[in-house]
Order: sequence, then structure tokens, then C-alpha cells
Amino acid sequence: MSPEENKAILRQWVDTFHERNMEAFYAAFAPTCAFPTLAQYGLPPTLEGYQQIIARYIAGFPDAHVTIEEQIAEGDTVMNRNTEGGTHAGTWRGIPATHKTVAFSSIVIFRLTDGKIVEWRYYPDLLSLLQQLGAL
Repeated sequence: MSPEENKAILRQWVDTFHERNMEAFYAAFAPTCAFPTLAQYGLPPTLEGYQQIIARYIAGFPDAHVTIEEQIAEGDTVMNRNTEGGTHAGTWRGIPATHKTVAFSSIVIFRLTDGKIVEWRYYPDLLSLLQQLGAL
């Protein structure tokens, strides 16, 4: 697929997250997708590990949303620069709900093959998020 087609696939994928259509959201991943950055959260670098982190994220921020600010694609790789946000309405990472609305930046780097995500790397600005929650 072309870089432009891959970018469109990822924009549609973000839409499935906003709709909380988790079946379609997870179906975007190839069964053997690699999630190398999950290790920093103590999770296995597998789809199951990814599902755990997303479930925790939605539990803490039920109205979580992602705005793609920029996409850069070359070959089978796409980089999204995002603004993520939501209301901290549930416990997240051991931090009880603060009911604060937050917004933070993230970079997500994807590799796609045949229209499926085969690699996902996530780099959020956790410092900013934790500061907004008053956790630092």
C-alpha cells in the first residue's frame, strides 16, 4: 500500500477508538504485531499487552480522545504526532481520579503491511500528563 493509503488507514483506526468500536480497533493489528515500547510499562510486547494498556487508559480516562496533528509517511512507516486528552475520571497508574481535564502530546510510529499494523511504538509526554494530574 502507498504511504498515503497507510495514513488513511491510521486516521480511520483513530476514528474506531473514538467510537469505542474496540473490535474494529484491535482488528487493525496483524496477529504477530510487535509492540516494543510496552516493556517500559511492564507489559508483554504483544496484542494482549496492548489490550491491557488500552483498557487501563480508558478506565482512567473514559472520554479519552486523540487528535492527529501531523502525519509523516515513508514506505511502510507512518509517524503520527498527536494531542491526546480526556478527563481523569478513574484510577490510572495508581492515581485516584482527579476529575481534571488533561491534554498531552504523543508520537506514535507504525509500520504497516498489507493494510495491517505490524509494529507499534508509542512515545507519550508522560511528564506533562503527570504534572497536570498533580502527581509530581
